[in-house]
Amino acid sequence: MKKLNISVIGAGRISQLAYLDNLINDKRIKNISLCDKNKILLKKVSIKYKIKKIYFKISDILKNEDPDIVVLVVNRLFNHILLEKIIRHKKNFIVFCEKPFAPDFKTGSRLVSLAKKNKKKLLIGYMKRFDPSIRYIKRKKMENIKLINYLSYDGNSYEKSSKYIKYKFTNKIKDTLKKKYLNTQSHSINLIQYLFGRLKLNYKLLNKNGEGIVLFENKKKIKFILENKFNKNELWKEEIKIFTDNLIFNIELPAPFFKKKIGKISILNLSNKKKKKILVRGKWSFKNQLDELIRYSSKSSNRKKAISTELCTAQQCLSETKIVDKIFI
Repeated sequence: MKKLNISVIGAGRISQLAYLDNLINDKRIKNISLCDKNKILLKKVSIKYKIKKIYFKISDILKNEDPDIVVLVVNRLFNHILLEKIIRHKKNFIVFCEKPFAPDFKTGSRLVSLAKKNKKKLLIGYMKRFDPSIRYIKRKKMENIKLINYLSYDGNSYEKSSKYIKYKFTNKIKDTLKKKYLNTQSHSINLIQYLFGRLKLNYKLLNKNGEGIVLFENKKKIKFILENKFNKNELWKEEIKIFTDNLIFNIELPAPFFKKKIGKISILNLSNKKKKKILVRGKWSFKNQLDELIRYSSKSSNRKKAISTELCTAQQCLSETKIVDKIFI
């Protein structure tokens, strides 16, 4: 297995905690280069992680480095703008971008077409697919599913002990309620489609803050209820309930940046009222996702190897943006 060169664009909080913390100790990595327009932040982060190759411009890092993977982890509002610059570059590398990669279906479709034209593998970071509890549910054969209830309360997602270099961020792109919803609930929609197939929007009931209930249905006519709420002052709460004829599967997903926590699974038998806890073991979802990305990249020098079903392509992600477009019509 060959060692890889990785170029990371973005030196902020998520980049530090979810990517650089894992990459610097990975023996499969040969070189790490880092780019950020914030010169003060870039220098501090490069010193902390002992990264010698640093750049202030994307054009410079792509020109001077020879990456196997380019990881884009910046503020979500800038993803589609920077992706276009990266995809158009003539060098052959895999592009990995944190979700959501586009603010709407039209922009996403254009980026997918551009990636295909420029022969770039464009992968999107949906790390919840890699949680050990989700891996268990994916393998589990469930019969006679009647209803799926997804509770997604977007709260504080960072541990108090999290250590990262802080910085001031100035945003020149206008955020909207739709973009905020897409950022959080694209995860939920992506995860359910990954587990149970494509969804069709049936009904929505959201308040002026973008909170409420959305009802979906898949090809098997299984109903999926998504309930969301935004509250940064409270702890993150995310729970999936899967109702079958006589069982209720309950999956509690941890806050995204709690590194030592993974999802919990319990099964309630409606016949005898007995509750059973399922013991699942494994690593943090972000670490699992990065491991799979490196494994795929190391074995695919010609970029033709089949992508793991866990890794999410931009083409697959278009459905989430299309659904959110319809929700906010």
